[in-house]
Amino acid sequence: MSKTDRMKKRERAKADWQASVKLAPAPKRTQQPRSREGRFSRESDDPQRGALNARCIRFGLDPVARNREIVASPWMCCDLGFVMEARVSGRDHMQQKARLWDVFSRWTRAEATYRARYLGQGEQPAGAALQTIPDRMETDQSATVDIRAPEERDRDAVTGWMRWQGFLGHLPRDGSAILHNARRDDGPALWRDGAPTSAGLVALAALRDLADVTERQRA
Repeated sequence: MSKTDRMKKRERAKADWQASVKLAPAPKRTQQPRSREGRFSRESDDPQRGALNARCIRFGLDPVARNREIVASPWMCCDLGFVMEARVSGRDHMQQKARLWDVFSRWTRAEATYRARYLGQGEQPAGAALQTIPDRMETDQSATVDIRAPEERDRDAVTGWMRWQGFLGHLPRDGSAILHNARRDDGPALWRDGAPTSAGLVALAALRDLADVTERQRA
């Protein structure tokens, strides 16, 4: 057999093999979602999704995207915040909820600072039983270093705590007590079976009173 015949034989064999083999079609590439920063991201890989789903379930909502947006509000980290979300309504409901949460947050921070620095006590913060939302890896441009001397920090902690005691003194005793329960995350339940309890409604009314008092005192 000549060299030419051998080459033709190999070509025919190659053609026969190609005709007998059906290659599986290559899968189409799907466009992956991108974050606002332009990086590829998958919803299932979002570390915030699990925490938000847990909040949805506790609030009585299906863990879908629209409901995750609802429970992403900062006050939805504790039962008092759940009561706020359920009962604060009106055209300016978002502003009102933000106002109430700002007062509650500033007061609880003042209490925690005073008890940690002056009394050496630590407390279970409100919402610790709920999953927190992991922060995104970003640089906080507003972060500053506290250059105050320890004595000054202690003095400011006491001053801030005393100011809030004055505000709380304007509230009925049961209102002040239920807010302390909410701050410590103890006492009667504020939220149960997807709805506010009677104690939760008392706590919300007390928080509204506290917000009004702080605004009057600053005016």
